[in-house]
Amino acid sequence: MLLDTNALQQVVALRHNAVEFLHPAHGKNTVLCSVPYQMLSTLIEIAQAYEPYVLYDALATCNWQQLNNLSSFPQKPYSLSRLKIAIDPGHFAHNLSTAILEKKYLRIRDSIGHEYTLYEAALTEQIAVILQDMLQREGAEVMLTRQPGLSTLGITAEEWVQGNWKQALDESVRKGWLEKAESEKYGSYTDERKIIRDVFRTYEMHKRAEKINSFAPHLVVSIHLNVDEKNVPDKDGFHTLHKRNYSMVFVPGAYATEELKFPLDRLAFLRQWLGQQVPLSVRAAIVFQRFITDSLVVPAVASPITNELTYLLKFSRLHNQSNPGVYHRNLFLLRQVRYPVILVEPFLQDNEQEFFQLLQKDSYYITISGDTLNTSRRILQTARTYFHAIQAWIKE
Repeated sequence: MLLDTNALQQVVALRHNAVEFLHPAHGKNTVLCSVPYQMLSTLIEIAQAYEPYVLYDALATCNWQQLNNLSSFPQKPYSLSRLKIAIDPGHFAHNLSTAILEKKYLRIRDSIGHEYTLYEAALTEQIAVILQDMLQREGAEVMLTRQPGLSTLGITAEEWVQGNWKQALDESVRKGWLEKAESEKYGSYTDERKIIRDVFRTYEMHKRAEKINSFAPHLVVSIHLNVDEKNVPDKDGFHTLHKRNYSMVFVPGAYATEELKFPLDRLAFLRQWLGQQVPLSVRAAIVFQRFITDSLVVPAVASPITNELTYLLKFSRLHNQSNPGVYHRNLFLLRQVRYPVILVEPFLQDNEQEFFQLLQKDSYYITISGDTLNTSRRILQTARTYFHAIQAWIKE
């Protein structure tokens, strides 16, 4: 598990004879908890012998009965026809203005003044729909966390704001997702953009996790498309294309201080530490990263690039040197989903070659129901790569 230093201080006061269970990683910002799963109960017993710290007190208030059957995941099937899988198309924007609010878009102006736009939510849902169809042809049971053009809630963010969105605040407090004081602050909002940014986005992510956990899949694949984190828009709102390209697959196992704020978050931390979700997720991630590297011809993120990426330096941990590109990360779904889960970033959209490939409508895909989808060859290739990765994961 990866924790920042403050989070570590909140877990337990280990004192001298438990210090060897922990060691620093990446300097003062992060700490890797390298305790094997089977040793956690022993570690907790050691902690109980000393004055507990803040988080241990809070952990004691959790319902420990919820931690029973930690390894009782559905056994991985031997064929696609028996597979139960959740496909999560990342983000929720249904148009460019919402994508700009999400900060998940690209606007490019070429040397002769032509303008081009892409937004990630539209691309991830294209991959998801094609992948769903490919899997269903083989008899798999597939659940999409959201349908094209919609959020997980079945409506757009703008439609949600026009409704009685304050009910979501009440639900969030009731379910332990939000503190009462925060709910009251958000309830005073009148600006639609602020409501989407601060209320809808968090609520929608909780509902995604809830939907996935209710489905109880063998595997969860969250589909995303990366960009260079330093590629911020210029004063006119345009991004710059570049030649770099790399891929990565994220798995559970990382936390920051604020992500241990609520009892449910701390319970999720214990569930991951005690159970088999993390190693099972890693196994799937290794297969996906191999297929991305070989089939999409995008290398796994390399160490020199890693040192430049803030989110890898501060909030991630390479699983091991033998599997480049597979990182433990603290993203919301990776913390709240209870089943083996991976979040896939196969390439950089702002790579000049990738960007213009994604713009093209140069391929067709005919669904099992007879619908014809006009899409990019790169989108189709990505969906097919994921399909083959899932096949290989089942067979390994």
